[in-house]
Amino acid sequence: MSGAGGALAGLHVVQAGDSVAAGFCAKVFAGLGARVTRIVPDQGGTPYGDTQLFLYLDAAKEIRRANQTDGEVAELLAGCDVLLVRDTLLLDWAETVTAFETENARLVVAEFGDFGDRGPQADWEGGELVWQAAGGLLALLGDPDREPLMLGGHQIAYSTGLLAFTGVMTALAHRDRPGAPGKGQRLRVSGLETVAYLEWKGPVYYQAGGSLIPRGKESGPVVLPCADGHLAFYYRATDWPRVLELFAFDPVLSEDRFATQGGRMAEQPELVARLSKITIQRSKYEWYQAAQTLNIPVGYVADTRDLVESPQYRTQEFIDTAPGLPFRFNGRRPAAVGH
Repeated sequence: MSGAGGALAGLHVVQAGDSVAAGFCAKVFAGLGARVTRIVPDQGGTPYGDTQLFLYLDAAKEIRRANQTDGEVAELLAGCDVLLVRDTLLLDWAETVTAFETENARLVVAEFGDFGDRGPQADWEGGELVWQAAGGLLALLGDPDREPLMLGGHQIAYSTGLLAFTGVMTALAHRDRPGAPGKGQRLRVSGLETVAYLEWKGPVYYQAGGSLIPRGKESGPVVLPCADGHLAFYYRATDWPRVLELFAFDPVLSEDRFATQGGRMAEQPELVARLSKITIQRSKYEWYQAAQTLNIPVGYVADTRDLVESPQYRTQEFIDTAPGLPFRFNGRRPAAVGH
């Protein structure tokens, strides 16, 4: 359970509002030993509106149901170090939180929003699909001849939670450093800004040379069929000699027309067809191991069973009964708390 020990034992974090990003941020704090209190409306039902999300995000938290009146909010905030709150909810609590910040100058507040607090889109509502579309990520995913595809799950929300965790930890370090005045800060994160941060390559290419990365760009990873699934095959130009070693039983790949990156791009349809005929003969994990041995940066498309049975993840203790936290702290990976 949170608060039972760990690097952040003694820290009290309060999470309010049904923000998946804030929920994941709070889960990271709980995994590192902080005491986490989750405020949910006293109206019944499951927080987030999704039982699976509730089980994953809130299992290690102290759940407090409240009518969220000023008095109850003030009581729940008493003694906390960090407040993680949905920006729309913070507007309702503005006077209470401001008064609490005045009384407890050490408080660090992280606001979670969709499009930020300024600009023409500030009042827009977001979500995974909307963030990915507005941030440009959606334009890169999927077949160029069909509609774009979004990343599945809650990847932008979870990434936003990790960015907020980094910001809060920075604010706590600033607050608690020797000789500091000991004052907390407010920080804001949004789903749109997270996409802009994650999809950095497109803007860099455009800024540098005015070029746009089209969906299905030939130099991106190629998805190849295997005996039991698919392989995301990616190689750098300098890797080509090792690619020939990996697929040595097709002598056509050694022809001059495939010798340069430009030539391979020009012959992309035949190249993919030839590689597919080879990869279909073995399992995706066998190809992954063989490519990794040659330092070719490929990855297999993993389903839930693959993740659970992966020797690499088992050695890293990445998955217990639920995914653990995606980093190591002082050389150790925090456990999947609350399961």
